[in-house]
Amino acid sequence: NGFDHSTLFWEKESKVYKAAMKSQSRRWVQLPVSPTAEQLTRVIFVAAQTLLDLTDRVNGDESARLYSVILHETETGYAQCFRE
Repeated sequence: NGFDHSTLFWEKESKVYKAAMKSQSRRWVQLPVSPTAEQLTRVIFVAAQTLLDLTDRVNGDESARLYSVILHETETGYAQCFRE
């Protein structure tokens, strides 16, 4: 939900650019990487796996882990991040 309808920008953008983006949107996310589809799959993978690792699992799912994240840019174009 944090990325949905948000303005995404790289933390290394210029101060002027970041200020402009923040002034034009109340929903913005500053990222440590350039917000390309490829990089976003990595960010989402790490965040999702971290949440999974921090979850108390008691239903026999203790060994569950994230396999991949896929982000579609178009109907036929996508980026995918795998564990390895």
